[in-house]
Amino acid sequence: MTNTSLWETLFDMNTPNGVALSSTVYAPLFFRQYRFLRRSQWWTTEQHQAYQLKRLTTMIRQAYDNVPYYRRLLDSLHLTPDDFKTLEDLAKLPLLTKEEVRSNSTDLKARNYPAAVFEPISTSGSTGSPLTRYVERGKAPVIHFAFFKTILDRAGMNYLSRALLIHGNDTPFSPQLFGRGLLITPFTLTEENMTMILSAIRKVNPEYIIAFPSAVSLLAHHIQSRGDNPFRQLKVVYCAGETLFSWQRRFLEEILGCPVLVYYDQTEQVALAATCMQNPTVYHFYPEWGITELIDENGDPVTTEGGRGEIVGTGFTNALFPLFRYRTGDVGVFTTKECACGRHYPLITHIEGRTQEFIVSKTGDTVPMTGMYATVPEYSTHVKEYQFSQRHPGDLVLHIVREPGYTLEEEKRIIEALRRRIGDGFDISVEYIEVAERSARGKILFLVKK
Repeated sequence: MTNTSLWETLFDMNTPNGVALSSTVYAPLFFRQYRFLRRSQWWTTEQHQAYQLKRLTTMIRQAYDNVPYYRRLLDSLHLTPDDFKTLEDLAKLPLLTKEEVRSNSTDLKARNYPAAVFEPISTSGSTGSPLTRYVERGKAPVIHFAFFKTILDRAGMNYLSRALLIHGNDTPFSPQLFGRGLLITPFTLTEENMTMILSAIRKVNPEYIIAFPSAVSLLAHHIQSRGDNPFRQLKVVYCAGETLFSWQRRFLEEILGCPVLVYYDQTEQVALAATCMQNPTVYHFYPEWGITELIDENGDPVTTEGGRGEIVGTGFTNALFPLFRYRTGDVGVFTTKECACGRHYPLITHIEGRTQEFIVSKTGDTVPMTGMYATVPEYSTHVKEYQFSQRHPGDLVLHIVREPGYTLEEEKRIIEALRRRIGDGFDISVEYIEVAERSARGKILFLVKK
């Protein structure tokens, strides 16, 4: 999941965005948005749809009148804002790709906003193609945090609850907000730093964690190997920025002794979802944030239980750089079921990974890696970190950071399982490494481009 997202700065009181949250300038905006979400989360499906239609027609009108890209697009399709009268009319617009956003970034800027309010934000570029888009300076993180505050509410947390945040921060250790928070970069989660890290965590005594799944799993591995758990009042872990695999959830719940929830968004801000305490494995998509579609490989909506499709989003929170029907590249699993929490939100049972992550066989066939990453921990409990790389078609290298107890028998089982998954079109080999390669923000790159 692309996610140079605002959650990384929302809790950093040493950054301008973090400071903005406590600013009297934006406090009314935050409380107005938060109070609205507290009410709307209990709306019926029909109320949500009515709200979405109102927001959609407003966004379409704004884009047509003020965004050159969409004026050209709608004119070329012989459409006007008056042609969008139902939510189904959104399908009149074509899907929007990252490449189209990148090549039209200037013409996607709304002309009715002053240049000073455009703030650039970028994806991590973990797939080799970073993307820069724009949000409204100052206001964007405040609106985002109002949504995230409702996610904290679900686990009984709030902004002043003691927190540990693990992300690609420039500073290895950064105390936050009168010692009630701690920021750690994933790059410092090494054995030589662990005594200092555990001491810093113990001093803060976090009530919740927000982290990449790979980063908090690495921390949990260190805690397990040392038999030294610094968390005395930890109540919940929020994972964000990467796919959370079922083995990671089980491992984290066992070692850290608390529920693991998931928070899903993107830099492009077209879809926002989170799990809840009643059903921590199912993603609840916010209808107030935008319209979320699940689209199959033929471009048709996925409507059958258990069907897989790409998550496509239309965001409501960013009128100065609007994106309609944006292809996130993330794959979700459809369900019509409702959650026992009582919120009538669209649900997706799994978010399985990125559609563009694939390897090429000896015969030139492309093979998606969706579902492959969980294979390693299923057949070995002595792998600390791992990632794949491909140097040429038909070649697949599994890079492993071993833990004590790792055996060649485990390695054999992993390779056999991978062969069952991807067939005979690959020569699979294993290389041992000291640490997995990460993006600039600290995410493990599960498929390294060589």
